[in-house]
Amino acid sequence: MPPPALRAARIRAATQDPAGGRIERDAAGHPTGTLRDTAAEIALRAEPKPSLDFEVSQLDKAFDTMRAIGITSVQDANTDDHEMQLYRRLYDTHRLNMRVRASFGLKDTHRPADALIGEAIQFRAKWTIDPEFLRADAVKIFADGVVEYPSQTAALLQPYLDAAGHPTNNRGPTYIPQDRLDRIVNAADAAGFTVHIHAIGDRAVRSALDAFADARRRNGPRDSRDQIAHLELVDPADFPRFKELGVIANFQLLWAERDPYVVKATLPYLGPERSRYLYPARSLRDAGAAIAGGSDWRKASNGRLMIMERRSWSIMGCRRHCLPTLSRSWLHLMPGPRREGICRAIRRRMSACVICCCWVHPLRPGSTRYWSASTSRSSSKYFPSTWTARGTRPMISKPLFK
Repeated sequence: MPPPALRAARIRAATQDPAGGRIERDAAGHPTGTLRDTAAEIALRAEPKPSLDFEVSQLDKAFDTMRAIGITSVQDANTDDHEMQLYRRLYDTHRLNMRVRASFGLKDTHRPADALIGEAIQFRAKWTIDPEFLRADAVKIFADGVVEYPSQTAALLQPYLDAAGHPTNNRGPTYIPQDRLDRIVNAADAAGFTVHIHAIGDRAVRSALDAFADARRRNGPRDSRDQIAHLELVDPADFPRFKELGVIANFQLLWAERDPYVVKATLPYLGPERSRYLYPARSLRDAGAAIAGGSDWRKASNGRLMIMERRSWSIMGCRRHCLPTLSRSWLHLMPGPRREGICRAIRRRMSACVICCCWVHPLRPGSTRYWSASTSRSSSKYFPSTWTARGTRPMISKPLFK
């Protein structure tokens, strides 16, 4: 951020670093303009706010594009009262043609767990409008930041390397100490919430799994559909724990490509051995984990077919840790936190999540055509209730949310 923007956001030398973020400063303690992770929210709060009507219209247009590619259910992973107002306005005006499950973003996680989850309970009571279409029964926790240089705020078990490949003293910050994270997850689980944890680095992933393990010991197992999102780096010792704890692995596989973020800002600072376990979707699948494919829209495309096309590609050129086939990718790239099963029929009044039909030329296996459509009570005016095409196999999923 340039100095005028810092002044407009009232970011000064005396401004404290927020929980889960950092304001970079020069030797004299003055902000340099680089805001890491949640520190960026200080600047975002200073932006001029558009009208509610404008934001609602933009959200309606976004949902139109999602329905056009067959998406009928979304999970908003980090919401607040303002965003819920947008969903509620669409719902009240009969324009919410999308099933929305919202996760309440826990802020200022240094506070007692009872206070944090008490706010989440109030949020759930206020914004659970319709169990079919609009509810808020999940919570979001940030366990770390991002792995790329120069931020390197993802929490790692072993230190980052420097540009020459030598270990540094930086393993990334600890956003939430383990005992506090245990108490927060335990309180959320006891209150009946699904817990959604952002974890990029292997230390953050392990910390999240340890918190879920503690909640299982205290509260007993239940069909909570807890999930860890992103999972850019996972230690192999933790692969089997996802199945043991019933934790869903929520991958954003569109990120698994050799782009500059990976080639220049990630691989040199992790080294080849750790980099073998970037986005280890197949390894987790082979260990019995339930895998969900998320988009992290708006930070990335919401096109699931683009993600499917990248499903068996590996950053390090080894497919051992990636999803092996298109059909296997299809099973894991359903919307929502958990696939419930697939039937091969499209019938009236079925509450579908997505339909994707693929056609492969018999003489050109690499040439694939995709169509997507959707059928549900919420989207019947956009798509026919019965749809098929020659040479395709239509598939439809049961509702993914309880």
